[in-house]
Amino acid sequence: TEIEDRLVTRTLKALITANNSFIPTFIGTRASTADPSVKNEGRSSWDTDMFTKSGSPFFIGGVVNFSAYMANNGFAACDIAIIHLGSNDAYRITKEAYEANLKTLITSLWAYNPNMEVILSMPTLGSVKTSDGNYIKTITVPFIEQAKTGFVSYSSPNSVPVTLCPSYMAVNRARDWGYVFPTEQRDGQPFVYDSMHLNSTGYTRIADMMFSAIMYALNN
Repeated sequence: TEIEDRLVTRTLKALITANNSFIPTFIGTRASTADPSVKNEGRSSWDTDMFTKSGSPFFIGGVVNFSAYMANNGFAACDIAIIHLGSNDAYRITKEAYEANLKTLITSLWAYNPNMEVILSMPTLGSVKTSDGNYIKTITVPFIEQAKTGFVSYSSPNSVPVTLCPSYMAVNRARDWGYVFPTEQRDGQPFVYDSMHLNSTGYTRIADMMFSAIMYALNN
């Protein structure tokens, strides 16, 4: 995600560094302003469809081609990939298309490196403030279940499994929403965005769950 100068990725770097297990090198064409070493390919409001079609940084030569992406950008290696998509997909495409798009991305990752650890961060549930529960019950939860069933036994050609990251369990639906865009105002007051977007605490919790998923993948 781009929000708050790539807060999730910056927090993830801090957690990995503090753990002292390995020294991470982040790759991507988008970087944090505060810490240019923190990079990713996060784009606000994008979904899995956008990442698998023309305009995606991975869509090269008419197909999703992660190997070409690596070569074109001069990146030396990629051993761990985190995919955090789904909240936008849930109200734009079917859960079956969501799974198919994810498999397209992951297949391309493993074509480049069949030993790559792929962390699939599942969608969050949304705030309690604006939801009557029906959207979550009929849309979001089925997307999460689709990810669980579609990837619980999904492995690379070298038998490296996808690691499911239950991000929806990390955040508090009552307190971790309400991201404030500092440059936007309504009636002279900071504009609190819709309840699909977390606040700083919520995004930090997502990073913490991702860190746990990475360590689980590396130690199993």
